[in-house]
Amino acid sequence: MKWYIIVNPTSKGGIAKQLWNDISSELKHQNFSFEFAFSQKPFEIVSLARQAVQNGYTKIMVVGGDGSLNEAANGILTQSVIDSKEITIANIPLGIGNDWGKMYDNPVNFKESIAMIKAEKNVILQDAGYLHFPGNENNSRYFVNIAGFGFDAVVLKDVLAGKEKGKSGTFVYLTKLFTNLMRSGYYKANIEYENLKKNRTVFNITAGICRYNGNGMLQLPFADPFDGLLDVSIVSKISKLKVLANVSRLFDGTYIRLKEVEMLKCKTLKIDSEKALAVEADGEFLGYSPVEISLIPKCLKMIVNNIELKVNPKVEKYVS
Repeated sequence: MKWYIIVNPTSKGGIAKQLWNDISSELKHQNFSFEFAFSQKPFEIVSLARQAVQNGYTKIMVVGGDGSLNEAANGILTQSVIDSKEITIANIPLGIGNDWGKMYDNPVNFKESIAMIKAEKNVILQDAGYLHFPGNENNSRYFVNIAGFGFDAVVLKDVLAGKEKGKSGTFVYLTKLFTNLMRSGYYKANIEYENLKKNRTVFNITAGICRYNGNGMLQLPFADPFDGLLDVSIVSKISKLKVLANVSRLFDGTYIRLKEVEMLKCKTLKIDSEKALAVEADGEFLGYSPVEISLIPKCLKMIVNNIELKVNPKVEKYVS
């Protein structure tokens, strides 16, 4: 079966474009049959993936980061020609964070990544999330990793603005995190899930399928991409000094021990707030609350490296 490969030439500051000849040579060396296309503008991968399926392709590979993978998934999930579970998705990770792949210990070296895809040792059916913005019927989005509401999304929006100016990387992300922390506020939010309602003054809310975002932050340490549930972290009003003191805990998941953090699992989630909450998903800024989040079980067929998803021992005892 021939692969259709979509390359985001701007991924990782243009590294994807620079490496494409090497990647293409390695694909040929490993006996892949493929056609390819370069995306030319933001969100074009959605239409490229959708068109590929309409043209009969059932194997789609994305060369790019989490945002590129997100767009391809949206193209697959918004077409009606073939059941999405019959379309295989693979990713050669050339983004800044590559957080989706951390869930499965996917290699970041492109030769190793191609070998993993070639072997198709672990082919999974993963859940996906769905974001809907009431009052804006044309604005909805699937996501394959994590969505953030509040502080996460504000930082991401600033990071993307810097990326357009050629500034990216972990150091830039952490710099944006600290500068936005100094000027960030809190949000009075109404949160609904499983017929329950909570009123909270929140700093940040995270909901997702997988565990990592923000260049390796383990924000949802118990997430299971096959259980048919969203994992949610609610960080209520917390002092900025306490946030700074606990940044390292975001990278091993132990931040969940803080009294301001509440973890839950649900199938649907609604968030509204007096002051609009910024919304992002899979590293893409999408807009503002109110927003409704739901889960689509086992709808994406994906090639991964490891399916033995162990919980970090540092937080294992906190599994509810």
